[in-house]
Amino acid sequence: MRLLQRPLISLAVPGLLLPLVLIAQTGCLAYSFQDAESGGTAIRGLTSSSVSLCGLRSVYLIEPGTVLTNPANIPREPGLQVSGSLGPTIWVESADNPYRIQRSGLTFSPVSLYASLQPFEGVGFAAGVARITDLSYFAQETDYEEAGVDTVTIVISEAECTGGIWECSAGASFEPLGGLCIGVSAGMRFGSGTSSISIDSLHTSVLDSSLSESRSWKEPAFHAGFVLADSLMGCGMAFSSGSDGVVPVLSGGAYTMLSYLNNGTFGFEAEVSDPAGVQDVVVKLFADVPMGEHALSRWGVSFNDGEASSRAGIGFSLGMAIDLGRFGIEGGYYYWTRSRNGGPFPYQDDPVTMDDSANTLALGISYSSS
Repeated sequence: MRLLQRPLISLAVPGLLLPLVLIAQTGCLAYSFQDAESGGTAIRGLTSSSVSLCGLRSVYLIEPGTVLTNPANIPREPGLQVSGSLGPTIWVESADNPYRIQRSGLTFSPVSLYASLQPFEGVGFAAGVARITDLSYFAQETDYEEAGVDTVTIVISEAECTGGIWECSAGASFEPLGGLCIGVSAGMRFGSGTSSISIDSLHTSVLDSSLSESRSWKEPAFHAGFVLADSLMGCGMAFSSGSDGVVPVLSGGAYTMLSYLNNGTFGFEAEVSDPAGVQDVVVKLFADVPMGEHALSRWGVSFNDGEASSRAGIGFSLGMAIDLGRFGIEGGYYYWTRSRNGGPFPYQDDPVTMDDSANTLALGISYSSS
């Protein structure tokens, strides 16, 4: 939710404006005032390995966590695999004239746990739960304006949002033809969120007001995808359904291994959020290069643009994966930015460019019985 830093003239009738603010901001909760997702900011990277590759979804990564992105990449190997990821995210929003806003906060994403196994030869099964959107936001502003001779109106405004949407899904992948893998998964999205706004005036001519709203989500989710790959290259495409608070996502990409670059893997992916509506496009370039026999270094660059953007946003990521036999440790870092037009209030008409950014640091641990 977005609030605050508004012209004082609007405070003359706060009791009328507060309901309008909540209604207008129902689809704009989380890190920024005008967010594309009605249920909060979509978490970019649901596993530590995905975070280290700019939130990769459709290709290359073969791990249990792909049950929530592209189930065609669910591992089809004997034995049990378990993985989990956790890490902090620091979000920042800022704006120059006329508001000069600078706000930041700390939240946790990704938060996820997955498992996979091979019930039949050539078939992989996986299940997992992860937080997929985040509504975290808090802001406080103090406005001053002369209200008469030797009189100053002081108004303290606060806005706070908490909560998010989670998903729990299960799915399977199989290989009907040599090199072609298909996967599907389904489950439930659930969660809750609260939004509150308060205006406290230290001048008797302005009425104090406060309003809060609670929301909950519980809807089905569906994912499907395919991957066509061999030992040197591959391509794939995946689709994740939308629901209340979550927009549908279509992604696709390709990669190849280059023997003359230490057998490193290099590729790209294009991700389109809400393909039939207000489109937000993210293009990612990534590299995964071996560092000896038991370690990988990962790098990524992303570019994003959309109808609500004032200019293209950028991002970069890096990470490392270490193989310790049956156990593995992964770490990833992803920084991304977004710029958009619009004031910090839904009723603000002045042209303002808002800049959003997020720093995500994720740590993952995995176990394989085989």
